[in-house]
Amino acid sequence: MQFNRMPQGFISASACWDQAMLETFSPETLAEIKKELTPEEAAQLGHSFEEFFTFYQDDSWIFSDTPELHLLHLKVVLKRTKCIT
Repeated sequence: MQFNRMPQGFISASACWDQAMLETFSPETLAEIKKELTPEEAAQLGHSFEEFFTFYQDDSWIFSDTPELHLLHLKVVLKRTKCIT
């Protein structure tokens, strides 16, 4: 049996999702993404996604101080989820 989506109703589904999100948005993955950015963009990011990104189960939020910084944060999050190549 293979699922294409996270099944609802499994008792461990939310824990599995949280673990996947923690691994996906880890400090190590942010360091990898920084290598793909310009030096100016990389300098604007901190050491962790937690500085501008948070999630609760299937909801996620990106928060920034300026519109320009928000675009960079959005780019980084989408790059990590492979929406931007």
